[in-house]
Amino acid sequence: MLKTTLETTITLDFPEIFLIIHISYSIIFRLMKTYLLWLFLVIAWNYGFPSVPPFADVAVAVLLSIMTMGLNKLKRTAIPVKKDN
Repeated sequence: MLKTTLETTITLDFPEIFLIIHISYSIIFRLMKTYLLWLFLVIAWNYGFPSVPPFADVAVAVLLSIMTMGLNKLKRTAIPVKKDN
């Protein structure tokens, strides 16, 4: 019987951990803002046009989703990333 052991040790200083956590929260916050915009637009569509068939509701939700994905891409390319030298 062959046993293998894989051990990995990662050491991070406090500032590096803080930077990783900060980047993660900023990405999550940006995505959450986009999701809330999408949700608001879908709700506005549903209350603004209550008599449309369900297929139209799904189609508009998909189109709004594509628009918000494009907005995310635009925000990523428009905002310069600060790099420490």
